Amino acid sequence: MINPYSITNYNRTIPELEEFLLFCIVVAGKTAYIQARKLDEFLLSVKTRLMMPERVSPFQIIKSAEQHGILMQEIQKAKLGQYNKIYKAFKYISECQYDLKKMTPELLEMIPGVGFKSSRFFLLHSDINYQNIIAILDTHILKFIKENIDNRAPKSTPVIRVTYKYWEDLFLYWCQCNNKNVADFDLEVWKSYARTENS
Repeated sequence: MINPYSITNYNRTIPELEEFLLFCIVVAGKTAYIQARKLDEFLLSVKTRLMMPERVSPFQIIKSAEQHGILMQEIQKAKLGQYNKIYKAFKYISECQYDLKKMTPELLEMIPGVGFKSSRFFLLHSDINYQNIIAILDTHILKFIKENIDNRAPKSTPVIRVTYKYWEDLFLYWCQCNNKNVADFDLEVWKSYARTENS
């Protein structure tokens, strides 16, 4: 199961990368530890229902669920939320031949429902080649930017590429000037704001 409190890992195996990409898709706008548990339950449920071997990969589980016509049913059963979006993303993944060790933001953004934020979330925490050159502009990072860098920062993730790039570059420059590792600082900010919101 994905541990949201220890998310960065540059040595994931292919099955671990597959699970992490699925997590990046289902966690958008949701509570991380709850979605991690639900994703785990979803994969186990499909595997059990189809009597699949123990070591089958997450993408193979998705593919088999779609082939047997139970993918949407299992997504709903696991209460992953945003059912149509997640179904389309999972179906797309099941039909593609991705090399998850050679992904780019543009390739990831071809997956239905995966935008700038989710693509960067996957790469920042799984591919060392993207360290300190991309940033995840989620509500927590934008709140940090607004409070500490520029009070004009938007409240929600920009959907226009040029706007996203502007705030991303500003945040990356701040991290560079303050000797902050972007992946580590992203997690630090998330933990800080998550703790404040839950207290």
